[in-house]
Formats: sequence, structure tokens, C-alpha cells
Amino acid sequence: APGVNPDTRPIYVGSNSTLNLNNAILIARIDSRNLRYSTPYYLIENHGTVEGQWGGLERGYPNPDIQVAWYDPKSLGADSAIVFSYVPTTLSALAPVTGGMAGASIIASAISAALLTYSPTSMTMVVGYDRQPIMLASAGVSEAGYIAPAYSKGIWLMPLYTRVNANDLGFDADSYGFALGGGGRFAPNFGVELYAGYLRNDLDFKVRGADSEDQDLYFGGFNLIYAPKPYFAKLMAVGYYANHDYKGYTGLYYDLVEKADYNSYGLRFDLIGGYIIGNKTRIIPQVGVSYAYYNTDSFWTKVPDNPNLRRRYEPDDLNVWKVIAGLDVISDFETKGTTNVRAFGGLRLEQAITDNDISAITYAPNQPKYKLEKSIADTTGILQAGIILSFNKRLSLELSGKADLNADYQAYTGRAVLRYNF
Repeated sequence: APGVNPDTRPIYVGSNSTLNLNNAILIARIDSRNLRYSTPYYLIENHGTVEGQWGGLERGYPNPDIQVAWYDPKSLGADSAIVFSYVPTTLSALAPVTGGMAGASIIASAISAALLTYSPTSMTMVVGYDRQPIMLASAGVSEAGYIAPAYSKGIWLMPLYTRVNANDLGFDADSYGFALGGGGRFAPNFGVELYAGYLRNDLDFKVRGADSEDQDLYFGGFNLIYAPKPYFAKLMAVGYYANHDYKGYTGLYYDLVEKADYNSYGLRFDLIGGYIIGNKTRIIPQVGVSYAYYNTDSFWTKVPDNPNLRRRYEPDDLNVWKVIAGLDVISDFETKGTTNVRAFGGLRLEQAITDNDISAITYAPNQPKYKLEKSIADTTGILQAGIILSFNKRLSLELSGKADLNADYQAYTGRAVLRYNF
């Protein structure tokens, strides 16, 4: 075991003593607080006789991203020395940016799908809210069909919760938050919706060396809907900005606290077109394309007990194009009271047609740079179902759930939407 620092040699051979190394295996250990990379740790303080040489070198600590080697493989006797280096090889080495590159983008994507696919205003434009029978004066009876509501604009409040299981990416997450929005029909076939919100994301890492990350994520966006029925088209956009507070452990034994503060942001645009089949029950096939851009700041981690072990991360930007196909079913149910009920559900398939992987350059002070990459499956299936209760012409409540299913992660989102029409 090397000494407390590189200036102290742990093996002392006195003037009248002899040390026979006899091909012994050296097991390297050191106090993480005194570790320095690329610095030779000489082993023997020799004032007598050293015979033979070391027979091998083994890592005596659990962190595989810190490697140890002979300083001079040809000098394994009295002048033998070892040297430590940072060589990231594990998923945990990428953990400090996984939350920014994968965690925030997965949660933002799951939330955007919840906000965009069945947004309150797009539901109004495509099939109408709070529909009511028309009384025909000439016949004195109710028409079999329905008309759009008299109140074509509204505001809404949407509490949100998302659970992410991403063991293949090394973390799980819980996300809590809300969105506020409003909009409606501003022309016979044209509608606009604006919204903004906040999410608190709590990540729990499942890889050794990484502990947790807290995120404050602020988002906003718009929906533009053009619906000359039975056709419709939607242009949807959402953007977010997130603050990240990472905590993990580094050192030879994962015994030193490591922290990092950094920011990330992202944008996503969806262009969807579809066709409405049916009246009381509508079947709505649709296709489209999406583009997303994600950016995570470069940053240094902080290791207060040994700044020599801090790490630099330089994440790559991520540009992802996807093609989308989906099928929705929306049905209205007649009730005897004043509350109308609408049920909806659908499935959607998103296929990335460009690189969907996360990657970053990482290095420690005075160490080589390494490129780390983690692939994310290109195909995501989305299932969603819910009900809308319209209590009167002005007030409605939606309860719904959604699942984003990817080979590398699963995200489950629940939402409630309280809408007031005017």
C-alpha cells in the first residue's frame, strides 16, 4: 500500500536489513483524500539491500474507473513505483450527465406528449367539448348529431406526475408539477393554445458511485390547430430549461462526496395530421413527424476532500428526428343528469430516424479525454386513456394516464385537467 502522499515511501529497509521481493503480488491501496493522478508513488525507502522484484500488481479497491499500473514496468525492484490514472469504463462514469441528457429529456418528452396529444384546446377543435343536442324548431325534436359548444375559449390547470423506470440507463425518477394554459377557437377552423409549467424531478441512480439528482424544470409551449373537418393538422411545440443538482461518490472506495451544478435545455416540435371518422364515436388515424434538440452545459464536478479527483464533462448536443403514427378513439356517452362523459384512448408509435444516443467527453485534471456513449432504443410506444366529465357548459374535469414504453426506459404519467370555458 503506497504511503499517505507521493513523498512518503511505505516500505522501509534499514541499513543492516535485506528485503526479498520474491515475486510477491503488490495490492495497491491508498487514502482517497491523498490520491493524485499521473504521479509516481515510489514504494521502498532503501538503506539496505533489496533482492528480486515484484511478481504482479492488483487493484485493492472497488472503483474500476481509477486504474493503477507500474510507473516503469522495467523497474520492479528497489526503485519500483506505481501510478494511478482516470480511465472511465463504466456506466457510472456517465452518471453525472445522465440526468441532464437522458433524465430531463425523457421526462420532458413524456410531459410534452401528455400536453400535446390530448391538449384541452386541440380536443375542442377536433371533436368539441361540452357538446349538447340541437333542438330543431320545425320538428320539435332533438337532432341526432351534436354541435360545437357555445363557449369556444377556456383556461385550464393541469397537475402532473410522472414515474420513470430506466434501469438500463442507471436511474429511476419521480416528477411532480403542474401546467397552466389557455386558448381556444379564434377562427372557424383555427385554434391556438399557450401553456407554461414547472416540474420537480427527483432522480435516484442505480449504479455505484452515483447517488441522486434534483432538477427544477420550467417548460412552456404552444399548440396551433387547423381543423377543416374531417381533416385536421396540429403544430405543437414545447421547450424547457432545467437546473440540475447532482450528488455522487468518487475515490478509490467511493468514499468521497462528489457534487455538480449545471443547466440544460431542450426544444421539441411535432407536426401531426389526421382524419376524423365517425360522429358520436370517432376513430382518428394520424401521422406526423417530430424534431427535438437537447443541450446540456459542460461542467466540472466538485470533490471538496480531494479536488484532484474532480471530473470534467462536455456533453454532446442531441438532435433527434422521429416519424409518428397513431390511432385515437374518442366516444361520448349520454347521461340522464347534467354531467356529460367522454372517454378517449389511443396508441402512438414514435420511431427515431436519426441518432438517439447520449454521449459526452469526460476527463480528470491532467488526464486524457475519453468519449463515453450510451445508446437509447429508437422505438417508443405510447398508450393513453382517460375520461372527461363536463359538469356544465363552462366547467369540465379530465382524468387520464399515459405510458411511454421504450426498451431502455418506461415513463408513466398521470394528469388531471380542470378547464373553465368562456
